[in-house]
Order: sequence, then structure tokens, then C-alpha cells
Amino acid sequence: GILGALQRNEDFEIGYKLLAYFSNQISPNFGVFLFFTELMIILPIYIVAYRRSPRIPVSSTIIVFLLFFYCATFNIMRQSIAAAFLVLGYQFYEEKKYIRTILCLVIANLFHSSTIIGIFLLVISVIMGKEKNYNVLLIKTGIISVGILVLFTIWTNLANFLISNSIIPERYEIYLAVFTGQISGKYSYYFQIMLDDYFGLFCRLVVTLVLIAFGKKMIKDNSNASVYWISYIFSFLINASVMMVIHSTYGMRIAWFTEFSLIFVLPEILAKSNKTNDIMSLRNVLTVVSALMYFSGFIIFGWHGILPFRFAL
Repeated sequence: GILGALQRNEDFEIGYKLLAYFSNQISPNFGVFLFFTELMIILPIYIVAYRRSPRIPVSSTIIVFLLFFYCATFNIMRQSIAAAFLVLGYQFYEEKKYIRTILCLVIANLFHSSTIIGIFLLVISVIMGKEKNYNVLLIKTGIISVGILVLFTIWTNLANFLISNSIIPERYEIYLAVFTGQISGKYSYYFQIMLDDYFGLFCRLVVTLVLIAFGKKMIKDNSNASVYWISYIFSFLINASVMMVIHSTYGMRIAWFTEFSLIFVLPEILAKSNKTNDIMSLRNVLTVVSALMYFSGFIIFGWHGILPFRFAL
């Protein structure tokens, strides 16, 4: 069963194995395990939505999660659990409940070792987010963006350094071998970029540009908004850099933690009481892009293997 498979595979983190063990005690049925896996993703998001409800309608937060992330969580399971707890951890950080924050980060790391990447990017976002001058923030973001591009041009040396110094687990050597073409060669599916991948990157670019246009207003109204804003820009840059430099769509997994910042940033925009034409226009653009990403990405292109109009008997 699923428990035995996980126990035989050392690549799975202890948190996921414990979840499998708990699920197996109730029922060995895979559907039960899938239920608990999704519960571990959805529950932290609902807690975040509830705790933000005095300012942001619960429905706004949940709709963003359902449109952008829910379908993908059936594919990126362990990392989605980790990302959900990272989001909850940041919510507690905003509330200055630091012990709960640390607990959430520990839980996240128990489910996916790459959580350290998400924590690192979040810390940078928090540090940069202390800058309240929007123009200075744009300049700093631009400098960091160039830095990210430079890092990806020397990514093999950087990965070797991190592995050799035990900063990331040794099992990441396999990823290094895959993405340098040593395993499966340059023609493996890791390096296949399809039309829908470019479509997804274009939609993320539009969202990023809207956030830049809306950024000054957001930062003025909410002192923490710059953190979400910077975090999502990092997400787009990582996605774009991996596609351009490595010619792979795997950047989405690297950026998955920062991508979850949309759960904070989009509801902030949708909840604005200001009804001026420029703000309404930006909202309309976001609404259209969100709908396009969901219906085109998941229903037509079948991102993450979600193909609702293909049935099997």
C-alpha cells in the first residue's frame, strides 16, 4: 500500500511518512490518504482566510486559492503542504506570534526539504519590505532581480557548493545531474517547454505588471503589502529565469513557495474600497487573467495532469 511504498523510499520526508502512517491506521484506501493530504493543505489556508477576515472577505482568499492552487495541489502534494504552512507561518508573523510562526516553519520543513528556499526568499522579502519608499523599493527589487539572473547563470557551481557544504541534502545531486543533462539527456521531459508553459508565464507576467502598477497604493494602505508584492515578483523571476537559462519549466516548483503569496496579495487588491477608474481597470485585468489561467490552464491545457473533460471507465 501507500504506507509501504513511502517507508521503502528514503526520499520522502518524515512528515509525509507520518501522515501516511496516520492515514493507514484509519484506512489503507488511497482515497483516504488523499483526503488527509488535501486537508493538510486546505486547513492552513482556511485558517489564514479566517484570521484575515476582519479586513479581507474570507471568500476572496479562498477564491484565489481555488483558482490558482487547488488543482495543482493534487500533483505537487508534499510541497503544497509545506507552502500552506509557510503561508500560515507568515500570517502568525504578521500577528507577532513568533512561537506559532516557528512551529509552522518546522512543520513545513518536515513535509518538504526545499522549504528552506521558501524561508530564504521570504526573509529577503521581509527585509526588503521594510523599505516604504516605493521608488527606492523598485530600485532594490531591480537589483535583486539582476542578482537572481546572475545566480541562474552560475547555478551549477552554486548547487555544488550548497550540496558539498550540507546546506541542502545530498539527494539534490540527482536534480543537479538531471538538469545538467547527465541523466536522460537534454531531450527528457524536464526540458520540454510547451505552448501552455509560455501561456502560463505570460499570465504571470501580466499579474506581476499589475502588482507593480498597484504597488504604491498597496504599500500606502498596508505596511505588510510590500512583502507579498516582492515575494510574487521573485516567483515570476525564478520561473522566467529557469525557462530562459535552463530551458525547463521546473522553476515553477522552485518558486512554488513564493507563488503562494498570491493568497495574500490578490485579495488585498480585490478588497480595496477605492472605486476610481484606474483601480477598477486593474481589478478587471486581474479578474480576466485569473479566469484565463484557471480555465485555459487547468481545463484546456490540463496543467498538472488535471483533465476534467477526459473520463475513464
